[in-house]
Amino acid sequence: MLGRLEQIEARIEQLFDHLDLKPRSDAAGEVDPASDPEIQDLLAKGNAEQAAKRYQERTGLSLEQAKQEIDREQA
Repeated sequence: MLGRLEQIEARIEQLFDHLDLKPRSDAAGEVDPASDPEIQDLLAKGNAEQAAKRYQERTGLSLEQAKQEIDREQA
C-alpha cells in the first residue's frame, strides 16, 4: 500500500511541475495577511470579520486563531 501511495505522490508532483503550479499549503506561515491582496482589500474596506474568514479558509486555522492573526496585522 505504501509503495502505491508513493507512486501517486510522485505523479502528483510531476503534474504540478508540468503545469508549473505550487501545491496549496495548509500552513499558516505560508499565507501572510500583510501581503495577501484579498485580505488587505477586505481590511481596507473595514471588513475584518470577512478578512479573518478568508484567512481561515486559506490556512486551515480555527476562526479564533485567524481572528487573532488579523488583529495582529491591524495593530
